[in-house]
Amino acid sequence: MKAILLILGISLVIGLVFLGFKYWQIDRARKAASRGYAISELRQLELGGIPQTILIEGNKKTDPIIVYLHGGPGSPVPYNVGSRGALPQITDHNIMVLWDQYGSGINHGPIAPDMSSRAFVTMTIDLLEALRAEFPDNHLTLFGVSWGSYLSAMVADERPDLIDDVVVYGQITHELFMNEETFQALDEADMKPKDRQAYERIKAKAVYDEPDVEQVSNWLGKYTEGYFAKGSGLIDYLDDILASVFSPDYRFQDVRALFSNDYRENQSLINELIAADIRPVLERISRPYTIIQGEKDLVTSTKEVERLMETTTNPNLRLIILPNSAHMPSPESLDEILDFSNYR
Repeated sequence: MKAILLILGISLVIGLVFLGFKYWQIDRARKAASRGYAISELRQLELGGIPQTILIEGNKKTDPIIVYLHGGPGSPVPYNVGSRGALPQITDHNIMVLWDQYGSGINHGPIAPDMSSRAFVTMTIDLLEALRAEFPDNHLTLFGVSWGSYLSAMVADERPDLIDDVVVYGQITHELFMNEETFQALDEADMKPKDRQAYERIKAKAVYDEPDVEQVSNWLGKYTEGYFAKGSGLIDYLDDILASVFSPDYRFQDVRALFSNDYRENQSLINELIAADIRPVLERISRPYTIIQGEKDLVTSTKEVERLMETTTNPNLRLIILPNSAHMPSPESLDEILDFSNYR
């Protein structure tokens, strides 16, 4: 027993030393990155009638603006308001705007059971209007990821006057999660008998709901490469996540709301996304719109996006497929994605 306690004690000390070193390393890099920037601050804005906080950071006030719309809904990880100084590959050449969408991160708060995507489209438009008022001449790019791609498409369709172009990773089109490629991958997966039985029951349903999606999402992570391609994983984003966890701009409750918030109790948004078909919206986009897909993405199916591109008549749509990436990009793809000069 004493030996076990000794091993646990040593492991705890090693873990604390490691975290302490990582904090020092991240804080040092953060301060070095943002030192001398023309702008690096938190701003309070009213978005959708709700006071919210954003991070705005960049080397020069005349640089292009990148507005990041995170995934989820309600998952501002790995990039968020706590990422000050953590993204020099972007902020050395652009003004980065990071917003923890209402209900998550620093903007945590109650999510009404019937809250719809319309509320978030309105908030995004309010954010863009505020930025355009301050930076009327800067090139402005919407950068949406997964759920953020849905918001990007809706805003680009409704208010193209506010943006110059759009870049998305993991484009929602239709049949989110519940698509032909997902079912084929799970049909071929070596699932446990209990999971197989539950999967067959869900697959046989005519209409899917939020609990079905949650279960299928878990299986995609457990049995397929739909989220992470082989050789990739959350560990690849450890420094980015720790930068948020240790951020001096966050309180404990803000950090907690990065990972656990009221979105867990909300089913209306996911049910809306399950039923959504935004292919007609994408056909109307009047600004350059670059879609980046991980080759193995099953969540926002890359095959569905390829089918869209085969039939589209919209010359503004452009597709880039990254090998060895899935719904989350591989480490070797990330720098390429975040070099926004590739898309202008």
